[in-house]
Amino acid sequence: MAQDPSPDRPFSQSQLNSTDLTSELCIQTDRNHPQHTSTCPRCQESMNRQFDNVLRTVMLREGWTEDQVNAVSLRGFATKAMAELAPDASAGPLEVQRQVYARNCVDELQARIDATREVHKARINEPPKGVVMSPPGPVARRGTGKMKCQKLL
Repeated sequence: MAQDPSPDRPFSQSQLNSTDLTSELCIQTDRNHPQHTSTCPRCQESMNRQFDNVLRTVMLREGWTEDQVNAVSLRGFATKAMAELAPDASAGPLEVQRQVYARNCVDELQARIDATREVHKARINEPPKGVVMSPPGPVARRGTGKMKCQKLL
């Protein structure tokens, strides 16, 4: 039995070009349904992989290194599960449902991108390892007594 590829790994170009990931319909042995109305685990995993790929690309463009991207779980930036993005089937005509699903996906992807930006900004601003930063505010110094000035002649 073949193992699924790691969810945090990018797709190969052949996978990105395949119609399997971008097709509108999920073809299962027992059903054929539009992806946006589905709670199908296969559809949800496909969308998660697509989100991960976009998020990875954005992170690399915004200054993350390959090692930094590989060190984090891209799914950890999710604010909603894929099942929560699907619109209510009784919400309206099919085209309206597609629009709602598309908007939900864009909003979720933007939330994930914003979360990665916050993490990256925090990493940039943290001091290097081994460097002790002084706490904010006045710093107590030794020998705070008055210094006597000596006149030079």
